[in-house]
Amino acid sequence: MLTETISTRLDRVERQAVERWGASRTAVGLMVCAMLVWPLVEAVGGGLLSTMHPLELIWLRYAVHLALLLLFGATGSRAVLMRTRSVGLQIGRSSLMLGMPVFWLLAGARMPSSTVMGIFWTTPFVAIIGAAVLLRERPTALEAALAVAGFVGILLVLRPAVPHSGWGLLCALVMSGCYGLYLVGTRYLRHEPTVVNLFYSALGVFVALTPLMPFVWRWPAVSTLPAIGAVGVSGLVLLFLLDRALHIATLARTASIGFVQPAAEAFFFGGASLGLASRAASTGLLMILCVVAVSVLQGHRGVTQTPNDVYD
Repeated sequence: MLTETISTRLDRVERQAVERWGASRTAVGLMVCAMLVWPLVEAVGGGLLSTMHPLELIWLRYAVHLALLLLFGATGSRAVLMRTRSVGLQIGRSSLMLGMPVFWLLAGARMPSSTVMGIFWTTPFVAIIGAAVLLRERPTALEAALAVAGFVGILLVLRPAVPHSGWGLLCALVMSGCYGLYLVGTRYLRHEPTVVNLFYSALGVFVALTPLMPFVWRWPAVSTLPAIGAVGVSGLVLLFLLDRALHIATLARTASIGFVQPAAEAFFFGGASLGLASRAASTGLLMILCVVAVSVLQGHRGVTQTPNDVYD
């Protein structure tokens, strides 16, 4: 079957990467790839917002996500996608994926985008602290230092204004908490099949938003269908890469790689307005590159599974 071929090839590629570079470096590489896909989701999705309600776009993204999993994600009965030992946690984790964009919309209506994102990217701290408290994954001093360095770097890149809206600040912090706890939940569910995690990530959002669609729905123009498909596919790839990275290594080991996302988005889509020739922005980008480089050079630190364990 096609699905068996895809799954087999992906497993083979990941095994080869773990054998060649080690599980820790493979996890960092997967996280970097995820953070580079994320700006694509944002760019294509942002172009669609002039034609549809944001909630409709979110619903369509996860509709495509679910359709792909139902078509290609299960090698046997599609009931396999729903087989989980942690139904409550899966549903709760999915609700966080709805809360993140909803609170982004609420925060963005009250504060400039750069300020919202500056607050949102406290996420690595939420994830590391959450993993330490809930998963007993203690960060090393170096891992904590990398998170701090990455945050300083992204502040230099984004140069956010001081928030003057209490509600906007609260919404941005909740948004950060949603994503940080989603990462913690994903790490906790690392013993579940990735395809199951991906299925539930989309299912909760899709079900929650479906009753609202009659109130916000506008039929998409035929010309927008490729872009809608691209958002769904790239969003699925993003969550797949996150899931695989967190199957392999701790959040303390991988969370600071999240700063690659806003750095890449700023570099590729905001270069002119940011003035990347400025010393502050250039320094910030260099700091984030150094965070990634040091994370790669750490080798096997932060890995809680051997290569064989990853595939057992």
